[in-house]
Amino acid sequence: MNKKLNLALIIIIAVILVFSSLLIIEPREHTKYISETDFTSNLQVNVQANLTNNSLYSSSTLYDPGVVYQHILKNMTVYLDGTFLSSREQPVIISYAIYVDSSSPSWNKTFASNITSFTFTGSHSINHMVIPINLSYLYNQSATIDNQLGYNSAPSIVGINITVTNANNGASSSTSLIISQGNEQYLISYGKPANLTGTTELKDSYGQRPFVDIPIIYGYIVTLLAVTALVYLIVSYIGLPRKKNKMEMILQEYGDRVIDIDVMPRGGIVRVDSFEELIKLSDAYHEPLFNIKRESMFFVSHDFKNYIFSGFGDRK
Repeated sequence: MNKKLNLALIIIIAVILVFSSLLIIEPREHTKYISETDFTSNLQVNVQANLTNNSLYSSSTLYDPGVVYQHILKNMTVYLDGTFLSSREQPVIISYAIYVDSSSPSWNKTFASNITSFTFTGSHSINHMVIPINLSYLYNQSATIDNQLGYNSAPSIVGINITVTNANNGASSSTSLIISQGNEQYLISYGKPANLTGTTELKDSYGQRPFVDIPIIYGYIVTLLAVTALVYLIVSYIGLPRKKNKMEMILQEYGDRVIDIDVMPRGGIVRVDSFEELIKLSDAYHEPLFNIKRESMFFVSHDFKNYIFSGFGDRK
């Protein structure tokens, strides 16, 4: 091969190998999915108890009390407060149910329910959304049911369950208010706020850089091409091992018995059909094997006769 061509090939291969190695080991952007919050809500049920004049409290109004004494309770208001945030148009459903739960006898009945909905974008607030509740009516109904079932009236529980629902995907969260009766007082317990979060998966890339979609397989392909070219160059210089021809194998086996000469001695010529027969004649007559290289001819000389074999032809 031309030396300039070889030098050019070496330079090209070196450049390709450097480029492909950098392409493979260079930290590169990879796609990932991140969750972006697109909707949040916080809804809490609250109580306002209005009292008659009394010497126990300095104020006539209690906010979110844990205990309210029945004899000084004028009325009780249950209401909802909440905040909603959304990065897009968001439909929301708020539903509640008022029920009575009796343990002896065991029964449960819903006395009132309601569903309201709205759609907003950005932010939305609910301030003092009233849930009408009449405790006297509910406890009277509870006593009536107990009597109808043949039981003496026992303290029951009045409960309110509130649910906020993301109408886009059906996800929901609930909170509650429980009012139990006993010893001339109402015991009130509040559930955790109904917190609801909606997320959307977004395609992003590591490092906050634009995603570059360069499959790493490209690097391997370039490397393979470079290695192939390098192997070709090496083979061109060194060459591949080739299979020996029959003449070469015979010379390897009988080389110590072959004498190279330039001219065949005078005498008659007898042609033999195979090199093996020539070997037999050499053994029988105790004569050496001669070889005329330029003619690829082997012969045995005996009694002025030359037994020749030229069946190998060209050695190449």
